Amino acid sequence: MDPRLDALVAGFRAGAPNLDELGHLIGEPPEPAAEAVRLALAHDDLVAHANAWLPPLLLSAAPAFAAQSLAELASRYRATRKTALPIAEMPWLPSVLGNSIFLARLLLRHAHWADEVCGDPPEAPHLDVEADWTAIRIAKYKALLRITARDLSGRRFEESLRELSDLADACLHAALQCTERELDVPAPALLALGKLGGRELNFSSDVDLLFLYESEDPEADLARNRALTPFVQHFKNHLEAASEDGFAYRIDLDLRPEGRSGVLANSVDAALGYYERFGRDWERQMLIRLRPVAGESDAAARFTREIQPFIYRQLIDPAAIHDVHEMKRRLESERRRAGSDLEYELKEGPGGIRDVEFLVQALQLLLGGTTPEIRGGHVLEALATIAERRLLEDSVIAQLHDAYLWLRRAEHGVQMVEERQTQRFPRDERAQLGLARRLGYDAFNAGIARRRLLDDWARVRRDVRAHFDALVLRTQGQGSLERSLLATLPPGPLLEKFPTVAAPFLEWSAKTQPEIDFSTDALRGLARVLATSPEAARELARNATTLTAVAAGDARSLKARSNALAAEPNTGNVEDLEGFLDALRIRVRQETLYAASLHLGGAVPFDAASAHLSIVAEWAIRSALALAEAEVGGDAGTRISVLGMGKLAGREMTYHSDLDLIFLFPDDAVDTQRTARVAQKVIAYLSTMTSAGFAYKVDARLRPSGRQGSLVSSFQSFDRYQRDRAATWEHMALLRARAIAGDVERAQTLLDGLQHDICARTESRWPDIIEMRARVAAERGKESAGHFAIKSGSGGLMVVDFLAAGARLEVAGELPTLALPSISGMLRAAVQGPRVTEVLDAYHALRRFEACARWVAGRAVESFDTEDANAAVVAELFQPGLEPSELQVKLDGYRESINTAYESVTSIGSIRALSEAP
Repeated sequence: MDPRLDALVAGFRAGAPNLDELGHLIGEPPEPAAEAVRLALAHDDLVAHANAWLPPLLLSAAPAFAAQSLAELASRYRATRKTALPIAEMPWLPSVLGNSIFLARLLLRHAHWADEVCGDPPEAPHLDVEADWTAIRIAKYKALLRITARDLSGRRFEESLRELSDLADACLHAALQCTERELDVPAPALLALGKLGGRELNFSSDVDLLFLYESEDPEADLARNRALTPFVQHFKNHLEAASEDGFAYRIDLDLRPEGRSGVLANSVDAALGYYERFGRDWERQMLIRLRPVAGESDAAARFTREIQPFIYRQLIDPAAIHDVHEMKRRLESERRRAGSDLEYELKEGPGGIRDVEFLVQALQLLLGGTTPEIRGGHVLEALATIAERRLLEDSVIAQLHDAYLWLRRAEHGVQMVEERQTQRFPRDERAQLGLARRLGYDAFNAGIARRRLLDDWARVRRDVRAHFDALVLRTQGQGSLERSLLATLPPGPLLEKFPTVAAPFLEWSAKTQPEIDFSTDALRGLARVLATSPEAARELARNATTLTAVAAGDARSLKARSNALAAEPNTGNVEDLEGFLDALRIRVRQETLYAASLHLGGAVPFDAASAHLSIVAEWAIRSALALAEAEVGGDAGTRISVLGMGKLAGREMTYHSDLDLIFLFPDDAVDTQRTARVAQKVIAYLSTMTSAGFAYKVDARLRPSGRQGSLVSSFQSFDRYQRDRAATWEHMALLRARAIAGDVERAQTLLDGLQHDICARTESRWPDIIEMRARVAAERGKESAGHFAIKSGSGGLMVVDFLAAGARLEVAGELPTLALPSISGMLRAAVQGPRVTEVLDAYHALRRFEACARWVAGRAVESFDTEDANAAVVAELFQPGLEPSELQVKLDGYRESINTAYESVTSIGSIRALSEAP
């Protein structure tokens, strides 16, 4: 026993449990569990053997529930049997109580059934089932108690599959006898399909059945068929009928010939005739697991024998692989259209149980006609035979064997809680821990146990899907790139979205099989880009050059690429304007995808990606300006200048950022109309929709007098307006301006002088800033529970923008001009101290969050709702493993830090409030 668990048990025995350690063990507040255990220890029939029952109880999925149930069971057992519960002889009873809610309830109703779990492990279940409907249910549930206790004891899991199947066989045989006796109709042959047919039945599953009979002539056949319809209905209804204890079995008859529209029982000849004339490929696959169970043995034997040529063709059949692939693809597509969360499906999701089953069945259909030894519905036995025949490598067989057992154990683990027919891997952390405990992950720390479960879940799915792709999808052209991408995604929302969102790229890559070497950083980033942006998936499928560029990405190359782009000369071909504009748009998207893959993949911080996005925009503006001036012609010496504002000026752009631009021309310009045409063309070249989309949305409203003002201003008029007429908010905007294209030197000189003189003014601007902030919050910052206005809301990005601008206006007259007017630079230049660091840390975290939200939305977003369908994806991009509720807590913390700083500054009207100790 783990020393920490031993110490915890000793603390309980001494009456002073370590609650901190208990909390680490169970992963939740420890007080309810501690109280429940205390009450169990107070029971006279339990206290003497606490060292035996307390450790497995504490390591169960629900210790508090288990302790309450154990104490109540001990009381009821004594009342029923007039003796103490022999807990020392039932070492796995606490585990049963703590891991299966429905079995715990069953034991509390029938306390004497606790005897079924005596022994270590208990004996295999009794299979002598009386032909009585109530007896069938009792036999089933008593057997489930034994099987569950045996499972939790760690015995070979293959035995559980066999025992559950044998139990179902015995119960179905008894049910057939009941029906035969009650209706006075001879029983037909009962054959099993699916998991029961393969003797690998689930803990809680439908049983797929087929009813057949022999007939001597058409007239007798019709009479027998008419008699068997109520027979099958009676059989099914009684097995499915619910009592206070539960039910016997759910019966599925839909796999019979003609499915739901077919008769409930067929003659052997009619069934063989159906498959010969109308049998489909999926029915060949389904019939691999055919197995007689009870009833008319001659009919079952003949059908089983004579259906073999339909299932297994005498020649090697490569089309069989294609058929299995198509069936799996169709199943996954149908489930997704129905809204299934396939990436959390143990059975039908990528890398799940079905993948192993279909892989084995594909080989059986391919080779079963010439290699009869590999036939059969038991997956593990078929794998063993495939290994003996050397049809797959030993390492592949071993991985598939272990993965299949892990997946089936996990399937049992989620089903044994409430006897629900589910194959859902839990998304909730508490439920994940419960599954980990049921599967025997006994690390003392709950977080470690859960993480080991998730690691194994990711590994198993990755291994299974890789082998399934290689052996079943290989002929469909899907190769290693998709497998490599999937391998980088952990279980969660990104893996869930990947097949659907990345579909355009996956279809293209399956057809073309691109031979591109990816760095580790690039592969991880590409997978996240493809899982979160259908536009990116389409772009990467259209443009192999972009994919090649992304493939080469790493942290060092981004900086080199930014430097090269900043220095790249700008030329444009006026004669091929359309080609130039398309090329510009493709280049912008290529560079955006390049930066996004590195940022989202974790290779570079967002600030580095943001700087690159800004440099790309500067390059696009310079390119557009060069082409516009060439196309307009005229006085080439009369060059306009372009000022970038806001995020562009500070090189803090994010995904889907607009470009805030101001256009200036020299005071000595003769042809001012030319300058206006140049500016108009720059805007059009950047924002007009072409066959390749658009590059940027352009906003020129920050020019003097806004929309009412001229698109292009002279240097002199711009200087005069800013000095004499501009409002405080315009001065704030001017502080975040930088010359980026055209006559950069002259325009920057003008800006530097303006900024210096505006900041040198002595009057306080904080009253104006406070008023502006209040007006913005009232007009644009409306919020509700879980709904956050990212920029304009309480504690949003704009609050820090106002702080930085206010700081610059207050003290920048004493400081040199900033080369790069970023928010961080402006604040740090004005004031130093830990409070500034705290504000900027929160600001940068919000910028990262905004970038993730914009990327996932595929557009600019003003607000975010943690209940939104994409909230989990945004949370995962922001911080791997983060849930939306946890993201909300983090956002609230960032906003509180920003609001506290803003209130401190505005309360005294000075940025110097942030230099003081908090």
